[in-house]
Amino acid sequence: MVYRAVAEWESIAGTGIARHSTALAVEDKTLVVAVDSPAWMTQLFYLKGQLLENISRHIGSGLVTDVRFVLKREPFST
Repeated sequence: MVYRAVAEWESIAGTGIARHSTALAVEDKTLVVAVDSPAWMTQLFYLKGQLLENISRHIGSGLVTDVRFVLKREPFST
């Protein structure tokens, strides 16, 4: 059931946020989300409560209890 938080990230977060972030996995009830930049990481940090409410409405209460934001890694190039 928690896989839906990853699969349905765009519906949960909204199109604008989903353009700058990708849900990667759920680890111990924590949704891990990769973001484009430090600015987006800060923005989403302030929206964490709202995102958790949206997740609960979408997949059920208590299945995801936290969101952790990480920066997307750029591919290595030479």
